Amino acid sequence: MLTEVLLALAIIGIVLTSLFSLQSTVLTRIAGTSGKIIRFLAAENFLIDTRQKLLAQESGQMTQEKKITDPAAMIRYQAKNIIQEGYFKKTPGIVQEEMEITWKDGRSTRSEFIVTLLYKPEKKSKKTQTA
Repeated sequence: MLTEVLLALAIIGIVLTSLFSLQSTVLTRIAGTSGKIIRFLAAENFLIDTRQKLLAQESGQMTQEKKITDPAAMIRYQAKNIIQEGYFKKTPGIVQEEMEITWKDGRSTRSEFIVTLLYKPEKKSKKTQTA
């Protein structure tokens, strides 16, 4: 009877050890994915706010940085006018937006890079509208 109890305890120990290991892995991955989602939502909000500032100003050039604390990340935004050559020759006012999100992941530094194109029409002056 003692061997049956020891065998049952060994089987329960093996099963519970693998279940606890699986649960630990799942929780770690959920926390990592949650951090990525929060970072990308913060980056999207920063992109929208910065894009509104870019559209309000006259030039198509802008550089800004933002540091978020929870989860820790650095967001860099840069907008620049595209050279009017090739495909972009017929459509002036195209601005290239670049955004980089950088964060520490354990011992390594991870980063994501986003590039978008934005059409920013040139503002006409009041003198040309009345003529």
